[in-house]
Formats: sequence, C-alpha cells, structure tokens
Amino acid sequence: MKKLFPILVLILSTLIGNSFFNIKENIVRAQLITLLIDDSFNDFEKDQIYKAVQEWERGTKKIVSFTSSMKNTEQIVYLQKTHSDDSEVNFINEVNNQQFTGYALKEAWGWRILIVRDLIPTGFFKRTIIHELGHVLHLRHLARDHTAMNPYLNKGSDCLTYEDLFQFCDLYKCPISKMNYCD
Repeated sequence: MKKLFPILVLILSTLIGNSFFNIKENIVRAQLITLLIDDSFNDFEKDQIYKAVQEWERGTKKIVSFTSSMKNTEQIVYLQKTHSDDSEVNFINEVNNQQFTGYALKEAWGWRILIVRDLIPTGFFKRTIIHELGHVLHLRHLARDHTAMNPYLNKGSDCLTYEDLFQFCDLYKCPISKMNYCD
C-alpha cells in the first residue's frame, strides 16, 4: 500500500455573517477537506499541485482556503497518480467512450482524484489539478473554451475564469463581483 501523507487541508469557509459579502442567508457551511497526495508524485508535480490549490485561494479570495490543520476533518480528497494502462482507468475510459487525463470519483469516505500522468503534457499538469478540484467543489463541465472547467485539456485554463467563478458563486451563493478571476 502506498504511503499517504496530508499536505493541505481545504476549508470552504462559511459566508453566513461575513460583512465582506453582506449576505443575510446562505447555503454555504464550513467544510474541512483534507488533501492527501500519493507519494509517487515527484517534486515538480507537488509544486504544480500547490500552485493549483493557490489558484483556488486567489480566485475565490480565500472563500476556498488551504491550511495544514487536520482538526475537524469532514471529508478527505486523495490525489492518486496512475497511468493509462491501469485497469480502473481503462474501465472509466471505456464506460465514458473517451480518454481522461484526470477523474474525480466520489467514494464513501470522500473523494479520490485519479491523475493519469502519462497522458498529461508537462505544461498541462496544474490545469488538470485545478479542473479536478473544481469537481470536488461540485462544479460541472463548461463548454466555453479557455475555462478551467472545460473538459478538454487543450481548451482549458490554468486559472479560474469569470465563467468558472460564476458557476462557483451560483452554487455557493457568493457575489461574482467579489471574485478574482483571470482575463
């Protein structure tokens, strides 16, 4: 069994009573999500993972924030490095009739993100992590080119766009005007 180690904990902070957003009622409640990273990721890949989670902090102005705290964990996200000849990856690709570079799977204990490393060009690794973390936050695919949630690697984005954050704010009832999206 591969050794797992926690590196970051994601807090989707509550907006209720936050004067910055001036919202009286909100559906968002604090969620503490521990991110565990497969130890087979190399230093470059770990650096790109850190940059991807920092993009969520920057884009949401820390509505989504990361910490090393393990207290009161509600959910776990396991980031698993895999390869294209893995039987589970082949099954997912066959069922969906296309080849994936990353896949977020909801498990009984939390989320598992499969990263099919041999299918991801080096310059697209961070983009894949940003996209899959979006699925953990319940975002869906967007058909618009150059968005983080576009399902096609070559049409995606390395930063959170207006469209990505509009979907996030629609889901979590935050004002899009307060978000920090890229151009």
